[in-house]
Amino acid sequence: MGSRRTSAKRAEKLKGMGYPDKQINRIHGPVGLDIGAEQPSETAISILAQMIQVRYGSETGEPLVGTNRRIHAQRD
Repeated sequence: MGSRRTSAKRAEKLKGMGYPDKQINRIHGPVGLDIGAEQPSETAISILAQMIQVRYGSETGEPLVGTNRRIHAQRD
């Protein structure tokens, strides 16, 4: 959580502590997808949505309406 400025400060602090860029770049901040969340529960959903997006390969995050690609990954 936090602003872009807070996230940048955190990254600089970790860099100063000797953490490599590869590890620091794994931290997502500010966290969450821009879904227009206003309530705490909506913010939580935006964070979970980003976690799912990262876990399964960072798809576009765009609305599914009007897309021609598969909605779900094809399973073996």
